[in-house]
Amino acid sequence: MTVEIINCIHPKDAEKYAANVLKLHRHWINHDIYFHTLGAVTYLEAFDSEGPLRPTEIAGYHSHKRLMNPLLKKNFSGLYDSVLEILSREIGPAKLINDLGYPGFHIFGATPEKGSIDQDFIDNFTGDSWGALHLDIQYLPHMPIFDLFDEVDLEKTLSFTLALRLPKNGSGLRVWRAIEGRKDIEKFNYIDVSDRRALIQEPREVPYETGSLAYFIGHLVHQVPMTRQLLNDDLRITLQGHGVHCDGFWRLYF
Repeated sequence: MTVEIINCIHPKDAEKYAANVLKLHRHWINHDIYFHTLGAVTYLEAFDSEGPLRPTEIAGYHSHKRLMNPLLKKNFSGLYDSVLEILSREIGPAKLINDLGYPGFHIFGATPEKGSIDQDFIDNFTGDSWGALHLDIQYLPHMPIFDLFDEVDLEKTLSFTLALRLPKNGSGLRVWRAIEGRKDIEKFNYIDVSDRRALIQEPREVPYETGSLAYFIGHLVHQVPMTRQLLNDDLRITLQGHGVHCDGFWRLYF
């Protein structure tokens, strides 16, 4: 199982959409000083530290989705069209699923109000990543929606990233091997980090390119690496999405 990289939009268009993300900063959710999201994000709004929330517990996610989907469609319809076109060509017909949050954005870096990353943060950053190593199981709290389809494949799910703006010294994705077996898939993110590392091999890093779409199918373990030689004005803005193959279409969501 590999990460595929395909050209999706021109770098100038990527920068145009990155500027749109920045203009919408009042709609960002700030998760810490340098990590923000735009859109309704399943893994942050429909999970807790023990795993997926029950469908009856994610009313807040659906309220956020109803607020954000029209805003995202208004500002990024061309971007969605490009992603749907390229994925449909590469892996089969794809469409947005309106019952869930549309693919949205990760933003690593300072808010427009703050302007830049503090040098103390850069100097004192410990570790080599922006987040934990994990695999994607965002479909779990949404099973009442996916169960409405006749044919649903939860073993070969889709994850994708489209880079709109990258740090000056580059960025990408750190990947390990895939986890297989339903029991192991669902428990992986919630066992001790040392136990997670014991289950996987050495990682490799896949570099991103502005305007290119990176995707993989299956439960590949991955992580956002920390940018080497991070600069004060760096921003990492990416479109993020997932897909489940249902009744002949990849249904895309965040």
